[in-house]
Amino acid sequence: MSSKGCLIVGGSHAAAQLVASLRQEGWQESITVISDSPLLPYQRPPLSKGFLAQKVTQQQLLIRPESAYQKHDIQFRLNSKVAAIDRHAHRVTLATGEQLEYAKLALCTGARARHLEICGADLQGVHYLRDLTDVETIQHDLSELAGPPEKINVVLVGGGYIGLETAASLRSLGYQVTVIEAAPRILQRVTAAPVAEFFAELHQAHGVKLVTQKQVAELMSRDGQRVDQVVCTDGSHYSADCVIVGIGVRPNIELAEQAGIDVSNGILVNEYAQTNDPDIVAAGDCTFHRIEHYDLSVRLESVPNAMEQAKSAAASICGKTKSIHGVAMVLVGSI
Repeated sequence: MSSKGCLIVGGSHAAAQLVASLRQEGWQESITVISDSPLLPYQRPPLSKGFLAQKVTQQQLLIRPESAYQKHDIQFRLNSKVAAIDRHAHRVTLATGEQLEYAKLALCTGARARHLEICGADLQGVHYLRDLTDVETIQHDLSELAGPPEKINVVLVGGGYIGLETAASLRSLGYQVTVIEAAPRILQRVTAAPVAEFFAELHQAHGVKLVTQKQVAELMSRDGQRVDQVVCTDGSHYSADCVIVGIGVRPNIELAEQAGIDVSNGILVNEYAQTNDPDIVAAGDCTFHRIEHYDLSVRLESVPNAMEQAKSAAASICGKTKSIHGVAMVLVGSI
């Protein structure tokens, strides 16, 4: 069993910022990041853009090189999964059964892609894009399809950021791309109408077909194995050699919930990234935090928010107070 220090669960943007901020705030004890990823923390935004379009390498995705972590004595336990947290014993148990003690614990568990719950959702050729492995799987699948890109139909379910970024990247590679959005317009949840209109026109000018106010009802297959058609509730259907789903995410709160940490639409934290346990903080897409200035609580899925929360979490771990700064992006259209 290891000596006590700070354990960070998750290898996200928040985790990468947290380790740096901890040293900046004066934390001199050990810092260990436990991540189920085989890679050091890497940038997620380029996954649906430069990396998918094969313009960015895996090495270029890394937030910091290994040497930067070594310089500040940051330890990583990659390919490792935390199975349980014992708050009273200040101990976590890994999936292997190994136990690690902590003085302070940070939860940077992120979020996972929401899955379609319709007939055919488990067919071959149906993908989600959340991490690097997802992108590599999509790239491999597309490379295995017969014919040049201009003969291959890719359908994106969801007209949010992920759907549109993925559509743009695949179109740049020559694929025939259709985006199906259930709302009256793309980006409805995250931007004002004029912004959405600008991006709609831009995508259409580059050959992306945008379909709105269509709810996907079923994914079909002629051979019973691989998807080849997307069917909507109004009976319309679209040819699909590959389907990529981007309909939002679910925060990874199960570990916190099992440990008795307060959760709602995320791990509940205050303006200092503190949970209801004085020795546990949380940061990133997994959190649901209060913004007193706007008198509301939100879960923000953005890199800037994750970094700001991580800075506040680091200060809290070191016995200081630094409130979370940043504007709720969901409010931009109404300010």
